[in-house]
Amino acid sequence: MKVLNDQQLELEQRFIAAYNSIDKHMRKTVGLGPSIGFAKVARSFCASKWPQGTEQLLALASLRNAVVHAEKGHDRPFFLPSPAAVDEIEDVMRRVLTPDTVLQHFQRTVSALRHSDSIDSALDQIRANDYSQFPVYKNGRFAGLLTENGITRWLAQHVHEKLSLVDFGEEQAETVLIQEAKRRNCEFVAGSTTIEKLVAMFSINLELEAVLITEHGKRSEPLQGIATTWDIIALKRVDRIEHIKAPKGKSA
Repeated sequence: MKVLNDQQLELEQRFIAAYNSIDKHMRKTVGLGPSIGFAKVARSFCASKWPQGTEQLLALASLRNAVVHAEKGHDRPFFLPSPAAVDEIEDVMRRVLTPDTVLQHFQRTVSALRHSDSIDSALDQIRANDYSQFPVYKNGRFAGLLTENGITRWLAQHVHEKLSLVDFGEEQAETVLIQEAKRRNCEFVAGSTTIEKLVAMFSINLELEAVLITEHGKRSEPLQGIATTWDIIALKRVDRIEHIKAPKGKSA
């Protein structure tokens, strides 16, 4: 008679324990009881907490059902979770129960400009610090996001229409913001926003170049950090948010 060895038993127990922790946490978060199916709970949870996680959670549920409900023969289940599957679900459990926040990753001093500052001052910072996005404030209120791309677009249009060179020392940041205002190139979030939700924001809005971080996500609050498109790429988080495939054989 074949029985599970200690390693197989441990993997199965870890997989089921992680799944149960995820299930319990999501139900508590969205206020849905045990009579509601896991799929509905997952979709409700992901709608507000993890926009890109629905399919991954549903795939995990399929694996769990294969492990728990598949017919058993010789005192062992037909499907067994592999070490990779266990590592994956435990990583998902960590992200669901204690998700990383944007402030943990992107808290920093943000270089801002006044609306009356010259474009030349922005170019100086681009050259010196390799910055490419600058929040602009007018009388203490957020006026818009000045970007390297926006300056390039404005310059191209200016030269095309006026057929003249530009004195960047005389042109103000506010002038370029008129060009930037045509695009939804920035948003504000609270410091407690999850990394998963931040990644989803960049995926949904392809014009987004920076997300500005304040305590409660209000424009009137002091800046606590900034996350740019390049930051999201560097996180390599997008590659981690992959769907777990259902098992084709005896191992998940």
